[in-house]
Amino acid sequence: MKIKFSTVVFLILTLVLTTAAAPKPGTMLTLIETRNDPNGGILFVFAANGQFSDSQLRGTVHAQGDHGKYDLYCSQVSEDRVQCSTSKKTAGMSVVINLAGFIFWSQVPEDKPLPPAPTCISFPFPFSFDSFYHIQAYCSA
Repeated sequence: MKIKFSTVVFLILTLVLTTAAAPKPGTMLTLIETRNDPNGGILFVFAANGQFSDSQLRGTVHAQGDHGKYDLYCSQVSEDRVQCSTSKKTAGMSVVINLAGFIFWSQVPEDKPLPPAPTCISFPFPFSFDSFYHIQAYCSA
């Protein structure tokens, strides 16, 4: 009987010590967008219900395979939005997001290079008033 009791105690302790923090009652997060901004970083946008403390807004991002664990930097930008950013190293990967006791799965879009700046060519265009010229510019995208 001692073996069964000690096994039960061990299992309960293991369960209690390894369980992640539960979400705060009355709060809810829903992942609504994952984007890879060319001028910024990897952004996750959440619909929020309730107020989240600074300690709740610290999270992690686990990249697929053995690509690592990255910090998640979040802020509640409005009453109903939480926005988070993480490392650009997660671009193109499947990730698991841990935030405020919630777990989300998402696919981070690949890096997209910025489009080239338009090139403009200026040349004089004859104007009908004497010898004045109007400079016309044509730009290509």
